[in-house]
Amino acid sequence: MSAIPPVYGQRLTNREKEIMQYIAKGWRTAQIATELGISAYTVFNHRKNVIKKKGVRSVREVVIQSKLSKN
Repeated sequence: MSAIPPVYGQRLTNREKEIMQYIAKGWRTAQIATELGISAYTVFNHRKNVIKKKGVRSVREVVIQSKLSKN
């Protein structure tokens, strides 16, 4: 199966990037929400937006792509 096409022209917001940094460190949604003073639902929505913008099926794929692009 092919990946979902990315939403071209849309870049990640600063908040989405920040949340992805926490996820890459292994933090859970509830931990991120507490750290940033936002609801877990808001964190979930940011994660969902990242998946859509990157054209992947999971946050794990986003993290893998990010790590591969740094090498």
